[in-house]
Amino acid sequence: MTAIELISDLIIPLGLDDKISTGLRYMDENHVAHLPVTNQKKFLGIVAEDDLLMADDHELALHNMVSSLHQIRIDQNDHYYNALKIIAEKQIDLLPVTDNADYYLGSILREDMVNTASELLSVGNPGGIIVLQVSENDFSLSEVSRLIESNDVKILSVGIRTLPGTNILHVTLKLNKINIEPVIQTFNRFQYEIVAYFGENEKDEELLRERYDSLMQYLNI
Repeated sequence: MTAIELISDLIIPLGLDDKISTGLRYMDENHVAHLPVTNQKKFLGIVAEDDLLMADDHELALHNMVSSLHQIRIDQNDHYYNALKIIAEKQIDLLPVTDNADYYLGSILREDMVNTASELLSVGNPGGIIVLQVSENDFSLSEVSRLIESNDVKILSVGIRTLPGTNILHVTLKLNKINIEPVIQTFNRFQYEIVAYFGENEKDEELLRERYDSLMQYLNI
């Protein structure tokens, strides 16, 4: 999936002759804190709400704020993951998409990125979740898949995170079955360390809720 496939036509870019007050109004109407600025369809940068609010005169045109524009964008042919990385690192509400001549094509909204990530990670599909902690040197996705599939269970998505300053991985597995007790037993038998899990294997509803809350806190949801 490339950046051009994710653009929204809801965002109208600002021009150099637009007033600062116009930019603030557009941001309020679209519930965003950033907007792209163009000149005859050429991308110039994005302007932040904080920068506009700091201006002494909101009736000034945006050409007075060219030096405050942020050079954040993505090429139309870049992959979805690159777009997600930029939005996360820069903490922006939208990401402008340009062609190889720097013409503005549209913007990717953070909300749409989250929805797309949800689809790619099969968040909406019913199924259990298991988080393993493994050494980077010992981790084999094919081995993990083999153990899971030995229980007639399939992996819907995989997320891998390296703990800062270590070679330890947290591997989040979304499975296609809610009852994951057989998979948990298999991992325990092969001495995998399970950080957290969520599924219908728990009979105690209160304990199930505690495990779910702990997992959601770990995933920052």
